[in-house]
Amino acid sequence: MHHQRSKHALRLLRRGAYHFMLNGLLGLVALGAVVYSVIRHDEIGLYVSLGLVAFWLLSVGFFFLKGSALRCSLCMAPLWSNRKCQKHKKVKPALGVSYRLGIAASVVFKGEYRCPYCGEPFSAKRVRGAVRRGK
Repeated sequence: MHHQRSKHALRLLRRGAYHFMLNGLLGLVALGAVVYSVIRHDEIGLYVSLGLVAFWLLSVGFFFLKGSALRCSLCMAPLWSNRKCQKHKKVKPALGVSYRLGIAASVVFKGEYRCPYCGEPFSAKRVRGAVRRGK
Protein backbone atom coordinates (compact mmCIF):
# COMPACT_ATOMS: atom_id res chain seq x y z
CA MET A 1 0.00 0.00 0.00
CA HIS A 2 1.32 3.41 -0.97
CA HIS A 3 1.33 6.44 1.32
CA GLN A 4 0.71 10.08 0.48
CA ARG A 5 3.88 11.97 -0.36
CA SER A 6 3.19 14.97 1.82
CA LYS A 7 1.04 16.17 4.69
CA HIS A 8 -0.47 18.73 2.33
CA ALA A 9 -1.66 16.01 -0.07
CA LEU A 10 -3.12 14.07 2.84
CA ARG A 11 -4.99 17.16 4.06
CA LEU A 12 -6.31 17.82 0.54
CA LEU A 13 -7.47 14.22 0.29
CA ARG A 14 -9.32 14.25 3.61
CA ARG A 15 -10.88 17.68 3.07
CA GLY A 16 -11.90 16.69 -0.43
CA ALA A 17 -13.54 13.49 0.82
CA TYR A 18 -15.54 15.29 3.51
CA HIS A 19 -16.42 18.12 1.11
CA PHE A 20 -17.62 15.68 -1.56
CA MET A 21 -19.85 13.85 0.92
CA LEU A 22 -21.14 17.18 2.30
CA ASN A 23 -21.99 18.31 -1.24
CA GLY A 24 -23.97 15.14 -1.82
CA LEU A 25 -25.97 15.57 1.37
CA LEU A 26 -26.44 19.28 0.75
CA GLY A 27 -27.74 18.58 -2.76
CA LEU A 28 -30.28 16.07 -1.44
CA VAL A 29 -31.44 18.45 1.30
CA ALA A 30 -31.73 21.35 -1.18
CA LEU A 31 -33.75 19.25 -3.60
CA GLY A 32 -36.01 18.02 -0.81
CA ALA A 33 -36.53 21.56 0.48
CA VAL A 34 -37.49 22.85 -2.97
CA VAL A 35 -39.97 20.00 -3.50
CA TYR A 36 -41.43 20.43 -0.02
CA SER A 37 -41.88 24.18 -0.37
CA VAL A 38 -43.50 23.80 -3.81
CA ILE A 39 -45.92 21.17 -2.51
CA ARG A 40 -46.81 23.30 0.53
CA HIS A 41 -47.09 26.50 -1.59
CA ASP A 42 -44.76 28.23 0.86
CA GLU A 43 -43.25 31.31 -0.80
CA ILE A 44 -40.75 32.09 1.96
CA GLY A 45 -39.72 28.44 2.14
CA LEU A 46 -39.18 28.46 -1.61
CA TYR A 47 -36.86 31.47 -1.37
CA VAL A 48 -34.92 29.82 1.45
CA SER A 49 -34.64 26.55 -0.45
CA LEU A 50 -33.52 28.34 -3.62
CA GLY A 51 -30.86 30.06 -1.51
CA LEU A 52 -29.83 26.60 -0.32
CA VAL A 53 -29.60 25.46 -3.95
CA ALA A 54 -27.40 28.49 -4.75
CA PHE A 55 -25.15 27.67 -1.78
CA TRP A 56 -24.91 24.07 -3.01
CA LEU A 57 -23.90 25.24 -6.49
CA LEU A 58 -21.21 27.51 -5.01
CA SER A 59 -19.95 24.66 -2.85
CA VAL A 60 -19.76 22.28 -5.83
CA GLY A 61 -17.91 24.92 -7.85
CA PHE A 62 -15.44 25.52 -5.03
CA PHE A 63 -14.94 21.74 -4.69
CA PHE A 64 -13.99 21.37 -8.33
CA LEU A 65 -11.65 24.36 -8.19
CA LYS A 66 -9.82 23.09 -5.11
CA GLY A 67 -10.13 19.39 -5.94
CA SER A 68 -8.23 19.65 -9.20
CA ALA A 69 -5.03 20.18 -7.20
CA LEU A 70 -5.01 16.63 -5.82
CA ARG A 71 -3.55 14.02 -8.15
CA CYS A 72 -2.63 10.37 -7.79
CA SER A 73 1.00 10.02 -6.76
CA LEU A 74 1.67 7.33 -9.35
CA CYS A 75 -0.37 8.02 -12.48
CA MET A 76 -0.83 11.77 -11.88
CA ALA A 77 -4.54 11.60 -12.74
CA PRO A 78 -6.74 14.09 -10.86
CA LEU A 79 -8.71 12.10 -8.26
CA TRP A 80 -11.78 14.31 -7.93
CA SER A 81 -12.38 15.07 -11.60
CA ASN A 82 -14.64 12.91 -13.73
CA ARG A 83 -12.37 12.02 -16.62
CA LYS A 84 -13.94 9.99 -19.37
CA CYS A 85 -11.00 7.59 -19.72
CA GLN A 86 -11.20 3.92 -18.79
CA LYS A 87 -11.07 3.01 -15.12
CA HIS A 88 -9.00 0.17 -13.70
CA LYS A 89 -10.71 -3.23 -13.54
CA LYS A 90 -10.11 -3.62 -9.78
CA VAL A 91 -12.02 -0.43 -8.95
CA LYS A 92 -15.80 -0.59 -8.67
CA PRO A 93 -18.09 2.46 -8.41
CA ALA A 94 -19.80 3.03 -5.07
CA LEU A 95 -23.48 2.08 -5.20
CA GLY A 96 -22.88 1.27 -8.86
CA VAL A 97 -22.90 4.97 -9.68
CA SER A 98 -19.88 7.03 -8.66
CA TYR A 99 -16.15 6.37 -8.46
CA ARG A 100 -15.63 9.63 -6.55
CA LEU A 101 -18.15 8.55 -3.92
CA GLY A 102 -16.17 5.33 -3.53
CA ILE A 103 -12.96 7.27 -2.96
CA ALA A 104 -14.62 9.65 -0.47
CA ALA A 105 -16.33 6.86 1.48
CA SER A 106 -13.15 4.78 1.61
CA VAL A 107 -11.08 7.71 2.84
CA VAL A 108 -13.60 8.67 5.51
CA PHE A 109 -14.58 5.23 6.78
CA LYS A 110 -11.59 2.95 6.04
CA GLY A 111 -8.63 5.31 5.90
CA GLU A 112 -7.50 4.00 2.52
CA TYR A 113 -8.60 4.18 -1.09
CA ARG A 114 -7.79 2.81 -4.52
CA CYS A 115 -6.99 5.13 -7.43
CA PRO A 116 -9.70 4.62 -10.06
CA TYR A 117 -7.23 5.09 -12.92
CA CYS A 118 -4.14 3.05 -11.98
CA GLY A 119 -5.84 0.74 -9.45
CA GLU A 120 -3.12 1.06 -6.81
CA PRO A 121 -4.14 1.14 -3.13
CA PHE A 122 -3.18 4.19 -1.06
CA SER A 123 -3.32 4.91 2.65
CA ALA A 124 -5.15 7.99 3.85
CA LYS A 125 -3.58 7.87 7.31
CA ARG A 126 -0.60 9.76 8.68
CA VAL A 127 2.66 7.85 8.70
CA ARG A 128 4.51 8.13 11.99
CA GLY A 129 8.21 8.58 11.39
CA ALA A 130 10.06 7.50 8.27
CA VAL A 131 8.71 4.74 6.09
CA ARG A 132 11.17 1.86 5.91
CA ARG A 133 11.83 0.58 2.43
CA GLY A 134 13.60 -2.55 1.32
CA LYS A 135 12.80 -4.98 4.16
